[in-house]
Amino acid sequence: MTTNLKERPSFLVRSFILRLLLGLRLQLMATQLTAQEFSKHVNTKFRLATEEPIELELSEVKAYVSKANEQSGLERFSIFFKGPGDHYLPQHVYSLQHEHMGTFELFLVPVGQDARGFHYEAVFNYER
Repeated sequence: MTTNLKERPSFLVRSFILRLLLGLRLQLMATQLTAQEFSKHVNTKFRLATEEPIELELSEVKAYVSKANEQSGLERFSIFFKGPGDHYLPQHVYSLQHEHMGTFELFLVPVGQDARGFHYEAVFNYER
């Protein structure tokens, strides 16, 4: 006997859809977002999924060393991107795509501007 999704309680349908979406998201993000992984891709392009696609170049990965009085076992680092000068991106969560790292979301913050364009930072701080 098969059941129709319309006959199931709505919370079961929502649960099924959520599991499906989470599984899809995990498949798209095959790479771990670590300082070591990002370091492999410095000077490469990341594409933002915006109305008009924008490319950012990963320019630097800066790891932070824990001090004696700080919690140990944390992955702490920042990554910096260079963006075009004709597209300012306000701080926001953006979906990025990279040919080797896959698709993932980052909270980007504008941190400066020079003659070539805008600069953005994403900060990571999580338990290993």
